[in-house]
Amino acid sequence: MRKTIDYDKYNDFVNRAISIIEASNFSDDVDDKVRSLCSDYISDDFATYKLGTEEFLTYEDYCYLFQTALVLVSYIVSVPELYKKLFRDDSLTPSEFLNMVYYYETKSVCIGSYIKLVDLFTNAYKGISLEKLVKSIDEEELADLEDISEVDFYDSINKFGIRNTTLIIDQVQASRETKNNLKNAVIDDDEDTFFKICRQNDVDFKRAGWIAKVWYSFNAMGSLLKALQKNNTFPEEEFSNFIGDKNLYSDDFSSEMAYNALSIATSDDAIYCMDFYELHRIVCIAEGYMIAMYKKMKSLSTSVAAMKELGDYIMSEYNYLYDVVTIDNFDTCRYRVCRPLDMFRDMFLTQLQLPLKSGKKKDKREYYEANRNQDQQSCIEIYKVLVNNDLLAYDEDTFYSFIYRMSFDYKGDKEPIQIAWKGKACELYQLIWWFSGDGGDTRLWSKNAKFFYLSNGEPIKTNGVKNQAIALTKRMEAIIKSLK
Repeated sequence: MRKTIDYDKYNDFVNRAISIIEASNFSDDVDDKVRSLCSDYISDDFATYKLGTEEFLTYEDYCYLFQTALVLVSYIVSVPELYKKLFRDDSLTPSEFLNMVYYYETKSVCIGSYIKLVDLFTNAYKGISLEKLVKSIDEEELADLEDISEVDFYDSINKFGIRNTTLIIDQVQASRETKNNLKNAVIDDDEDTFFKICRQNDVDFKRAGWIAKVWYSFNAMGSLLKALQKNNTFPEEEFSNFIGDKNLYSDDFSSEMAYNALSIATSDDAIYCMDFYELHRIVCIAEGYMIAMYKKMKSLSTSVAAMKELGDYIMSEYNYLYDVVTIDNFDTCRYRVCRPLDMFRDMFLTQLQLPLKSGKKKDKREYYEANRNQDQQSCIEIYKVLVNNDLLAYDEDTFYSFIYRMSFDYKGDKEPIQIAWKGKACELYQLIWWFSGDGGDTRLWSKNAKFFYLSNGEPIKTNGVKNQAIALTKRMEAIIKSLK
């Protein structure tokens, strides 16, 4: 849910900032380019903008507002003394100010090239079939792809209908009987049986797994495009769900590269309640993903004219982004969203803080008993890694509650909240299984349901999840390896 925007408050702040900058006569400490930009923008009558009447603002207006705010950010970064003068009271906090800057940048993106990209992508998307996809994946391409776990494979195909599930499982390297048993397990929604069959028969599902992952991604993109066309705006919830879906196709030339190139790590520089900052990140990732999927679609679509129009637009408006998602080696720093905004965050916005320990004894029912006996600091490091992988929210309540539940040596005065887990249920089981020392806590699964809930609304199981806890997803395998 977006924060309410106080346009009058922001307008007063900007006008006061301009007055202070004008009175300073552009200090010699300011870079020449920044001084030039300030002169250009401040010479315009910014005060004539009535920010409260947003329905009358055009794309050019949003671009102007963003550029003006960006100049202020650049000036504050260049002359840190200005920060104290501008934020001397509670009229506008630094996080509120930066939030507005991201808001205007996001609006200028959404109203501009993003709308056209979505429309062209929607037209080009038509005519893609699973049969064509099956035929398009060859052994040479598979050799360059990483293995997919049975958990990720199951999560992809159990969203399909019987016909598509059958077609994909037919690509598994196994006997006919094994394939039929796998199909029945998916139809019956019996994931434990599915995993058991895969292990007992040493099933090779690399080809089928990647076909399922790509087809799943096309279906997810199709659902998103419908939402975009229906609203003709930015359907934030649908976009968040889409980008947060870890079942999406992500080979070396796809979403993972776009994500790495355009996202900003949330472990050390994220900002509590910076909701438009997060929204802007989602827009950038979504654009990158659409362009990455275009590369895969070129050989699958029958809409030749629509595909050509999409390709021409991408190469004219997004050529830099096309380069970054279609090469093996790229400079991630080059594609950070906006360096002055990064610098403002690093210089002026603080990190989350834990309340002091209460000094009270901690009951074993209040936390996970771990064979490793993780202390407060080690649990903070785990929290950062999970936030960086978009599994936990970055806010004070989640931070406090996670450390409270995980560490044996930290207890504050307030009650912890139930923690929202943003990943798959099986990934939570896998984390806690590893954390507890392979099931060292006898109350492990009941504590899961008490301490956590799944943000997607699914229930947390309290029994029969050992197989899911042991079979690591690709993401959890990497996370646990980094924590050892």
